[in-house]
Amino acid sequence: MTSRARSARVDCIATFRAIPRVLTATWWGLGVSAISKIGPTYSQNVRTIEEYYDRLKLGMLPTARGIALDRDDILRARGDHGR
Repeated sequence: MTSRARSARVDCIATFRAIPRVLTATWWGLGVSAISKIGPTYSQNVRTIEEYYDRLKLGMLPTARGIALDRDDILRARGDHGR
């Protein structure tokens, strides 16, 4: 993983850490900057209403970024800390 990719991953994890850690829940975030969780992934929508609607008009999801949790992320979220 490049240092840029690693930095982006850390930024995403920091953003998504504020979200309750319910590992089995799935939710769809609707609207500007909303966050969705599907399986071991989190995604966040774009931050402006203009970009949000532009993407919808083009038939695209308005997702700006996302992350797939790896095994270590999942263990930490459960509180196992690798045990």
